[in-house]
Amino acid sequence: MTQPTVGDLTSPFADPRSWDTLTVQGLSWYGKFEIRRARRKYKWDLKDGAGLEGATLTYRGKRPEVFALEFFIWDDYMWTAWKAFSLAFQYKGVAGVVIPVSIQHPALAALNISAVICEDLGGLEKKSDDLMFSVTVMIREYFPPLLLNATDTPPGAVTTPPTSAGLTPNPAIAALEAKIASLQAAAAALGTPGGLP
Repeated sequence: MTQPTVGDLTSPFADPRSWDTLTVQGLSWYGKFEIRRARRKYKWDLKDGAGLEGATLTYRGKRPEVFALEFFIWDDYMWTAWKAFSLAFQYKGVAGVVIPVSIQHPALAALNISAVICEDLGGLEKKSDDLMFSVTVMIREYFPPLLLNATDTPPGAVTTPPTSAGLTPNPAIAALEAKIASLQAAAAALGTPGGLP
């Protein structure tokens, strides 16, 4: 599925249903949930100037950050739905391979987040005496490192344009990409719902 661009996003007021639905690995959660602390983090190298004030800032790329998804459960139907939905977060693990899960929500699309890994799958916690429970999942945005130089110095500084001369593909990354393609083909052949990202 192609991630929408920020200009394509609908307003939560014009299309509240799209903002009330979270889709993970092709499965949609229509119950109450909250996305907390999803953000785009940038890496900056700060070097103090020779004088008393000022500094040189050099952009070092994006950093994938951890954020929380909290799912609310209040009856047997929601509990049954959660047991099926939570399987997308239960990482089985393959030695040497990271298999991210796809995720779609307008708030995440606005940050260009479309794939994540699960860092922590919480247990059921009671939120109130009227039998409201919740489960918190800590996830991290997934994106593999680029082979290109991501460093950039803001305008106004003397810069030398980065070149790709001398860069060779990382054999470890190429092997992982081949393994992922092989796993995706195997999943498609087995008819896995939603396949792999």
